[in-house]
Amino acid sequence: MDIDYHYYVIKTLARTAGFDEEDAQTIAYYSQQVDDFVKCSPMRVRQEPPAYFMKKGYAKKSLGETWQVMPHPTGIDVLQSLHEKYQHTTLASFHFIPTRPLAEIQEQTDHTRADYRCVRADDERAVLINQIVKEAVDAVQEQSCEKSLMQLGMALHTYADTYAHCGYSGLEGWENRAVIKKAYNQQTGKEEVPEPERRVFEMVPHIGHGNSGHVPDVCTYQIDVAMQKDETDHALTLHIVRDNLKEFLVCSKAIFGHLCRAAQTDAGDKVVWHEFEQRLARAMQVPTLEETGKEKLTAHWKTVFPEITYAYDKHERFYGVKDGMEMTDMSCFETAAEVEDSLTSIRIYDVTEAFYLYNELSYRRAEMVLGSEELLRQNADILSASGEQPILAVKDTVFDEGWKPQTELAEAIYAAGFAYLPNEDIMGSTMNNVQRHGGYCKLYDDTAYVISSIIDCEPIYFRYDGYEWMIELWKGQYGIETGCEIGIYYREQDKPVSVAEETLTGKLYVCVPDERMLDLRFSLKRRGDELFARDWKRHWWLTGFHWGFLSEPEWLTMNVGIRFPNREMEQAFVKEGLESLGYSYTETDECCVEFCFEKPMTPQSEVRDKKRRQIQSANRYLVEMYNQIRAKYGITTNDPNVLSQAITGRAGAAEKILYETLLRYYDMKAKHKGKMKE
Repeated sequence: MDIDYHYYVIKTLARTAGFDEEDAQTIAYYSQQVDDFVKCSPMRVRQEPPAYFMKKGYAKKSLGETWQVMPHPTGIDVLQSLHEKYQHTTLASFHFIPTRPLAEIQEQTDHTRADYRCVRADDERAVLINQIVKEAVDAVQEQSCEKSLMQLGMALHTYADTYAHCGYSGLEGWENRAVIKKAYNQQTGKEEVPEPERRVFEMVPHIGHGNSGHVPDVCTYQIDVAMQKDETDHALTLHIVRDNLKEFLVCSKAIFGHLCRAAQTDAGDKVVWHEFEQRLARAMQVPTLEETGKEKLTAHWKTVFPEITYAYDKHERFYGVKDGMEMTDMSCFETAAEVEDSLTSIRIYDVTEAFYLYNELSYRRAEMVLGSEELLRQNADILSASGEQPILAVKDTVFDEGWKPQTELAEAIYAAGFAYLPNEDIMGSTMNNVQRHGGYCKLYDDTAYVISSIIDCEPIYFRYDGYEWMIELWKGQYGIETGCEIGIYYREQDKPVSVAEETLTGKLYVCVPDERMLDLRFSLKRRGDELFARDWKRHWWLTGFHWGFLSEPEWLTMNVGIRFPNREMEQAFVKEGLESLGYSYTETDECCVEFCFEKPMTPQSEVRDKKRRQIQSANRYLVEMYNQIRAKYGITTNDPNVLSQAITGRAGAAEKILYETLLRYYDMKAKHKGKMKE
């Protein structure tokens, strides 16, 4: 369901049930917030977290008078939905709730994936959701406060979703394979979702109602969706046939009953339901929010229910001004001052008590749905609780270039898979880092702008020894740094391409093991002048990043050298890879190939070009700030240990902004290629 139900219907029902304006707004607000709260990365906050978060490992002391908190996302994010832990802790826990805790289902020796499916709350099998709603109603009856009303709103969101999502599970599996047969819009009198669009939906991963698109959620649709009855039912003989509006009105009557019990009023006896239901039906028959906009949607509901006030802002209860913005949401900023203001609120959040209450309830819900705290901890991101240690523990070892992290910033960089190289005064990737577990797919290149990267990408494909190899080159601007990369990946040559690979990610490759690594080297020139170079090194991912330079990708020229173990592999790379792309190259007797990467031969992401101006504007500001701070403190090196020691403790506003931005950047960089696994 959409905001038209989770906020507008719930607000209407709560007021009609006897809740006053403030309490009804609280219930409806948190019902919709379940869809809108998608934060899943550590947040640095000014307010000391409650004991619950510190004890559970969801928060820890951080730099200065700040703390790091790991929020619990409840909203649906498409890319995050590909990860199994997100499916368990968010999708199944809040949107596709199973009949019983997942651990309990899995204990049954005869269970199948069909047992993970959500069923309507009025089904006798729907034990878990009714338990959740009962506990929420009891909490409001015992003490009506923001936490209990919040708990009720969150419970009612999931309760309502059982009517829309009946028949689907939040986990990836055959139980969600579906084909849209009918999507008739009763308001427009037209059949919606054209055939080409339906075909696209069929190809996406079988997660939630992904194969059915938005069809199950739209109030005005009459639908017929064909699904698999069991694992062998490839003909899709199970059909979900329903009138969404009628189903959602049945749901509304049940929710109204729960709200009346929570409010402890006799509104249920006074309201003539069939008359009220007609008004509710008129209000619900509108296009989606994307088509109407929130202002028009509010105006429409006011025409049907003029006695009720509607107003929703998803950030208003959790953050200070602008704190809800994401790092790459910078298109509205034109000046350095505006970027500085946005970065300040991005990195150090002013959060409210409601923020902590919401996340505590979210963690408790996920634990309840999974069936144990142990399972939740296995599936959740947990911060290290040991004082000033970084999120990912840093081994007490020396990097092979003779550098060791000694400060929080340096440890964050090392934990993200990088280290300072004193001889070149640049950052480079370590050998066995988090990215090595993530492999490669085209989606990484298409979403590089998310980590402030405006880069040229050149994948070079060839076949050798039963594998399809891919050696990729990158060059451009990475936030505060100009850099370049060579990565070596492969996959079994005859491995089938999955639906997810075809439609979302592109082919998935693994990082080559130690015995398959190659000798690599490169030099990077910026506008004709050499910026830095890496000499021969056996690696799977040789990189270099120089802080304090701003570059457009076309300003950079990367001279590459690759040494292969034999002539056969070298020729496969040359003939299938370089020559097919149109590269000139030089061969040596040592099975070495050298060539120049200046202008990519493969098409680049259109999204990158659309985002370039706003991302580079923010990058320019950070580079200028970094160089000004270096000059201010007489820093002559890019060593993050030196930078940290120079500016922490006595830093002003600009220094704090830079420091916090670098911490967040390397956290995001670690996650960008570290999450998706083969």
